[in-house]
Order: sequence, then structure tokens, then C-alpha cells
Amino acid sequence: MGYKIKKIILFIIAISFVLYQTASFHRFNYAIDIAKSVNSLAVSIFIFLNLKNGKERNNLIYFLIGAFVFLVFVTDIGYVTLRFKCFPYVFVKSAVDTIYLIIPFVIVTVCFLIIKSEWSYVDKKQSFMNFIVLFICSYYMLRGIISIMFPRILLSLGDLNIIFTSVTLSILLLALIMLLSSNSQKIAFSNFMTAVVVSFIIFSIVDSVHAYQVSTISYSSTVLLDSLYAIPVNIIVIAICMYKRDINRNISSDYKDEIERYTPNKSSGYIVTLILFVIMIADVILYSLKAISSSQILIAFLAMILYLLITLYYTSLKENKVLLESQLQINYELEKRVYERTKELEEKNREFLKIINTDSLTMLGSRKYLMDILDSYDEYKTENVIIFIIDILHFKVINNTSGHKTGDMVLKEVSRRLKNIFKGEKVFRTDSNEFAVLIQDNKSMAQLVDIAQNITLELTDVIYIDTDFINIDIAIGCCKYDSNMEEYSELLKNAEYASKEAKADYKTFNNYRFYDQEMADKINRRITIESLLRTINYDDEFTMFFQPQFSIDGSELIGMESLLRWNSPVLGNVSPGEFIPIAEESNAILKVVQWTIKKSSEQIKEWNLKYNKNYRIAINISPKYLKNYDFLSEVKYFVDEKQVNPVWLDFEMTEMSVMQVGESICDLFDKLHHMGINISIDDFGTGYSSLSYIKNFNVDKIKISKELVDNIVTDKNEYMIVNAIIMMSKGLKLETIAEGVEKKEQRDILLELGCNQIQGYYYGRPVNAQEFEKTYLINRI
Repeated sequence: MGYKIKKIILFIIAISFVLYQTASFHRFNYAIDIAKSVNSLAVSIFIFLNLKNGKERNNLIYFLIGAFVFLVFVTDIGYVTLRFKCFPYVFVKSAVDTIYLIIPFVIVTVCFLIIKSEWSYVDKKQSFMNFIVLFICSYYMLRGIISIMFPRILLSLGDLNIIFTSVTLSILLLALIMLLSSNSQKIAFSNFMTAVVVSFIIFSIVDSVHAYQVSTISYSSTVLLDSLYAIPVNIIVIAICMYKRDINRNISSDYKDEIERYTPNKSSGYIVTLILFVIMIADVILYSLKAISSSQILIAFLAMILYLLITLYYTSLKENKVLLESQLQINYELEKRVYERTKELEEKNREFLKIINTDSLTMLGSRKYLMDILDSYDEYKTENVIIFIIDILHFKVINNTSGHKTGDMVLKEVSRRLKNIFKGEKVFRTDSNEFAVLIQDNKSMAQLVDIAQNITLELTDVIYIDTDFINIDIAIGCCKYDSNMEEYSELLKNAEYASKEAKADYKTFNNYRFYDQEMADKINRRITIESLLRTINYDDEFTMFFQPQFSIDGSELIGMESLLRWNSPVLGNVSPGEFIPIAEESNAILKVVQWTIKKSSEQIKEWNLKYNKNYRIAINISPKYLKNYDFLSEVKYFVDEKQVNPVWLDFEMTEMSVMQVGESICDLFDKLHHMGINISIDDFGTGYSSLSYIKNFNVDKIKISKELVDNIVTDKNEYMIVNAIIMMSKGLKLETIAEGVEKKEQRDILLELGCNQIQGYYYGRPVNAQEFEKTYLINRI
């Protein structure tokens, strides 16, 4: 219903406005007054009907605008009654004049409220300065104009009326400045406020002209003046319609808008300066007409100069403030991005640390993680720290025979069992087949032994992988923190050394070692030996010993094995069993083997040429020398340069070392065999004990391990194993030689089984070259 009424009223407004303009054009005075009255009444009703739709903060503006239009309607009705003489002239004229006095107050109040509504979005200090200077300059201008145009009524008006008029003009100009500078300042003036200000300006201009004509008794109705008189109230109608669309528009308050809002408004400064310039020209003209005094124009001029100086200074301050705020915002955004990036990098770093601190297969802690923990203990001293090292023995065999997938599953199962044993402690995988357990507790030696035995019991239990089952052996090393240790990382190093000791002297039910002073002394000796092996002159300290190899009945010397001896000025006599493993773990073994081949080859050449024989000399070859050195080229170069007959050489490699090198050794054996060098598998029977892989290698001799020969007389099982080795070797057309033969009973059994050759104390101990030549070469000629 309300919507239809508004449409009807809008229709009446439009029709009455058209009729008014038509009447004005044709100079129908009665029609002009009636149409204008109807138009004003309809506009005021329309405004009051829309009052309830305005937001609470705008209701007063609506009401005052409606009151303004209604007062215009009342004055229009007054002129109609005067024209038709419906009421006494004096009464009506007094009422109309009174209302004309009220209208400016309403206009000023509405302008004030409009400015107030936008006050939070404008530069208040700048606007206040604009108002003051406009007021001062307009006051003297209006005073001069009135003195010329209304000299008789200047005294009757008084300063208060001139001041009020100046304030009204200043407010209208201030609103105009805000309007004209809004695009530059990017302040969101609503269409409603813009239209109201424009309508007030037009109304004030038209009304001022009308007032001047009336006061000078020169009033005459004109088409232009009458046409303009009806436009302001109709502009307000259009503004209300647009305001309904804009009333809910929210002005953005984000930082970007704040920067734009408080950007120094140079265009408003230009507009104020232009207005002041116009006013000053008017003041100069008025001064020339003696309408204002020199002191008054001087005050106006000084006010304008002072305004310009203050505005320039204030604008500079605002620019600096904006730049500072902009820089602060940029710094804030930069710091925010740096913070976010830092947080992101920290998160990535945590993820990376988690990856490198975790073993990907078993999800246990990594070696690096363990080292980081131990390093942290150096800073914050921690007592009662214990490390266990668990080493899976012969793990490579599992990978080679059952595959790496099975090997991985074994490692996962071992890690699972360790976590079950040590639920409150940290467990790590420190190497491919090595695990570590970090314990922070005070344990006695008896408790440590119980822990080691419990680990052995749990881990050596059968591991079921699908339909297969696997048994593993482990060696355990343990080290407990001692106050004499310089760094906590020594715990890991010492525990690993204890594990190696347990591995070297492995026994099923005594597979663990605890680091102690005796082991520390052994480590120091080991370090000394390793250092000496890198620095000594081998020709001065090494000596070759030789042990004879005979036919099984002892009637024929077949050859000899070269055995290295070390008489150190620092350490005395060092056993090969001690220094050879140390050399194996370092690159010193390469130099040792090279020296051994050289000396052995030179010695066999000397003896064979001297005694016109074709003895063979057995030389032990390290697997490290085979893998990490150009072994074949070295041998060929030496044989050619020293003119050594290759058939005099017998290279011995242990069963375990052959398997460590892998399938690539097949090609090496073929090339050595093609050169004429004999190949022997040493210590057979203690490792894989399988002839199935021997048939794939081009070898000449099987050397039966001393461990099997030692018990061949008393142990039926050992006897059967040796018998099987000899029988299979014969089937493969390989020679057999038994080492470590010390008793006649052992020789007799080997003879019975069909072994080809023997080596051991029964026929001769290792001796130096001079004694060997005297005993086994000269005396047998």
C-alpha cells in the first residue's frame, strides 16, 4: 500500500513540476503559484513518508529536509493567499517573512548535519581552517556588499546578522568544497548528500536574488528566475530515490582506504585558494569603492596569507605522516611475510629433521639422531648413560641367499623386538645391520649382563618370514658413561668397539662384551698399530716366514706358504692375528699385500732358479685388495717386470672373502688362471661350507680349515665333514690340502680319506728364509 502511495505522489510531483515550468514559460502567474504550491506539498509529503525508511542516524536529516520543503510550501501558499486576498495582507506578509527567516536556519542545520555525518571521513583540522578563513573573508565581503546595496539598512541589520549570514555562506562553501574535492579525496559522498547541497546552493542563490529585488522594490517575474525556483525541491526528490539505494552503503575501513582517506587533498586546497582569490578581488573592488576600510581588507589579506602558510605546513606534516604510516605498513607486511616464511621454514626444517633423524625402514632413530642426543649431553652433563650396540652377524648372507626384501623384513622384526624389550628407552638403527639402545639409568654390572642375555634370547628366537624361518646370531657391545670420558660420543665408539670384540671372539652363549680399561688399552694399542702401519718402512720391520707344504705321505715338498711377521722397535713382536685385521679395516692392507706379493715372488724365483725346481708359494690375498685396487694389472706388471713364472704363484683367498667380492670374482679367477697362477680357497669349512658355488669359480685347490682338522680324530661329525669335502673336491677334480696338521693320527686319517697335501707342525713350523732353505731345500738335495 505504501509503495503505491509513493508512486502516486511521485506522479503528482512530476505533473506539478511540468505544469509549473509550462506556466512560467507562458507567464500564467496564478497557475505558477498553484502548481508551485502543489509541487512543494507533494515533495514534503514524499519526504515524510520516507522518513521511516531512513537509518536512525539519518532520521533528523530527513525530518529537517522535509521541514525545509514544507516551509517553502507554506511561503508558496502565503503568496497564493496574497494574490487571491484570502487573508489580511499584513498578517500573511509577516508570516511569510518570518518563515523566510527560519529557512536559512534549517538550511544551515541540514548542512551542518551533512558535514557532521561525513566528519569522521574528512581531515577535520583542514576543514576547520577552511571554514575559519572562509568566514573571515566572506564576512568583510558581505559587509562591503551590504554597505553598497543596502546602505540604509546596514545599521539596522547589525553585526550579528552579518555574522550569521557569513557563517551560512561559509558552511555552504565548505560543503561545496567537500563536494568538488570528493573525487580527488576519494571520500564516498552519497548521491543524496551531493544533491541536497546542490539544491541548497541553487535555492540560496535564487532566494538572494529575490530578496534583493524585493528590498530594492525592483521585483519582476522572469522565466529564468521562476524556472530555477522550483528546481531545488525536485532535486531533493531525485536525491531521496537515489539515497534509498545508497543508504546501506558501507564505507570501507581497511588500511588502504585509510591511506586514501587521509591523503593530503591538494584539490581542496586549490578550490579554497580559488574561492579566496575571488573573495579578495571582491574585497579589493569593495575597498576601491570605499565599502570597506584598509584595516578590514588588511585583516582579510593577512588571514588568507596565514591560511596558505599554515595549510602548506600542515600538508607537509600530513604527507610525512602518510609516508611514515605507509612505511610502517610496508614494514609490517614485510615482517608478517618474514614471520610467516620463517614459520614455514621452521616447519619444513622440523619435517626435514624428522626425516634425517628417523630410519625410513624401521622407523627407529637414526645414527645422526643418536649423535645429536649425545652431543647435547656434553652441554648438559647427564649421569648414568649406557649404550648397547647389537650387531647382526653374517647379515649379508641373508641378503645374498634370501634376497634384500627378506633382509628388510628381518630388520623390521628385530627393531620391533627391541622396542618391546626397551619400551621406555630410545632405540636406533645406526648401520645397515647394527642397532643401538640408549639407556638413562644406573645399572649394575649384573643388571647389564641380564639385559645382554635378554636381548640375545629375544633376538635369536626364530624369525618367521612368510613360509620361511630364519635364525640370526648377534654380537653385543656395551659401554657405560665414565667421568673420565671427554665427550659422550665416546660412548657410541666404545660400545661399537666392544661389539667388534664380541664379534671377533663370538660364542653362542657368550656373545657380549663390556667396555673396560683392558679394552681401552687394547684400543690404544690398536690405534698405535694402525698409525705405525701407515708410517713404518716395511723392509726394516717386516719379515717373511715360510711353512712347508708336503704331499700327504711327506715324501715330496710341494711348496710353501708365505707368512708375514712384524718385529716392531716400538711394540716388539706383533702377531699377524693382531695387526692383519687392523690393516684390513684400513687402507694399510693394500700396501701390506703388495709388499707381501713382491717379497714372496722374489723369494720363490730365487729358490726355484737356484735349485732348478718348480715349487709354488701360497700368498694370502685380502678381499679389500681385490675390490679396491687394480689387482690384476698390478700382478701382470709385477710378473712381467720381475720375470716371475706365474705357475710358481698360488693365491689363497678365504671362503668368506670370495663371497664378499661377489660374482665379479669369477672373471678375475678366469684371468688369473689364464696367466697360469694357481687359485686356492683358504679356510674351507668354516664359512658357507658349500661346494655348489665353487664349481662356478675357476679354482685349483681347496684348503681344509684347521678347525676341522683339530677334532678329526675324536669328533665323528668333523670326520664326516672332511670326508665329504675331499670326496666332492675329487668329483670336481680339485686338489685338497689340510692345514694345521700337528699329529700323526690326523695325518693318517687324512691319508686314508685321500687328501692330497698337508701343512702343519707335523711336517714343519713356519721359519725364516735362511732356516727354511737350510732345512727343506739344501738338506733334501
